Amino acid sequence: MVIVKKNTWIVADCVPHGDAQPAQYELIETVGSGGMATVYKAREIGTDRLVAIKYPHAEKIISSKEFFDRFLREAKFARSIRHPNVIKIFDLGIDADGQPFQIMELLADAEPLSDIIKRHYDAHYFGGGSHRKIKGSLVPLMELALPIYRQILVGLGALHQKGIIHRDIKPDNVLVSFIDGEPHVTILDFGVAKDLHPSSEEQNLTHGLIVGTAHYLSPEHIRPRFHPTTGEPWPVGPTSDFWSATVILYEMVAGEVPFQHESIELLMGLIVDESNLGRPKAISAYVKRVNPGLVALFEICFVKYPWERPQTVDAVLGLLEPIIICDKSSDKKGKKDKRSQQQASRESAYRKSVSE
Repeated sequence: MVIVKKNTWIVADCVPHGDAQPAQYELIETVGSGGMATVYKAREIGTDRLVAIKYPHAEKIISSKEFFDRFLREAKFARSIRHPNVIKIFDLGIDADGQPFQIMELLADAEPLSDIIKRHYDAHYFGGGSHRKIKGSLVPLMELALPIYRQILVGLGALHQKGIIHRDIKPDNVLVSFIDGEPHVTILDFGVAKDLHPSSEEQNLTHGLIVGTAHYLSPEHIRPRFHPTTGEPWPVGPTSDFWSATVILYEMVAGEVPFQHESIELLMGLIVDESNLGRPKAISAYVKRVNPGLVALFEICFVKYPWERPQTVDAVLGLLEPIIICDKSSDKKGKKDKRSQQQASRESAYRKSVSE
């Protein structure tokens, strides 16, 4: 068992190192582990409050000062924001061995959006693209897609208001829990986030690098886009995060990402390609009855030039809200029609029983 001491940032076995005082956090079990870090469920001794403690893998820290700096910067970014759709980091520090860690909120019942998407489409489809076939009865992920997308946008808006660009929005970095049957989104992982007003040291952390996950990268993230009027390269900013979020929406609706290729280099080429080859497959290839507003949203948010896309979260929400309202109206109408059909069926059965 491992004990974490909060105030002096000591991590020790049951017997504390040196003059360390009794520990304040007890690691209970592993919540998850990825290529960069392991997250533990922990209990705050004295209050029994449950939290999550994130530890980067030791070999990453040892081999890269840059990774060490990014890990601390991630905590700095997250601690500067208090928003329902952004992960809360309570504390950070460095243990006796020089290894940093973060203490954050524990989202016990949440799961990555990537798992939800995979489980949904694995359960209901086989095949790919327009050749997909339904395995069984389908509860459309569309019912969750719009509210999840909206909450991702709202969370991003909170980041952008603080001058932070996430730069790695993808289903793995979006946790979803359900409260009274309604999805609640939490954005996490600020490891490659960017300050819109960075210091020279922070600029050096990502200068000249393509950071993020290939399928969700915006064109300007891959290759500089030069504004036709100023001639200046357009920075990776809020529009890039909106692009990534819209890729997620497309994936939730279609079951596939809009840009695909086995080669990473050719995939990136498709994303930046301004010809018809670089256009994603029409969403109507996946959904029979698609809201025209949704088609328009994809068209606008997947424009290759960032200055032609919505520049603020309010602008994207302005495209989304009419779709949500229309979707709710259609849902109510559908339920009403279904109730009418059920009532007619019951009346028919009753009349038949009476006549007999």
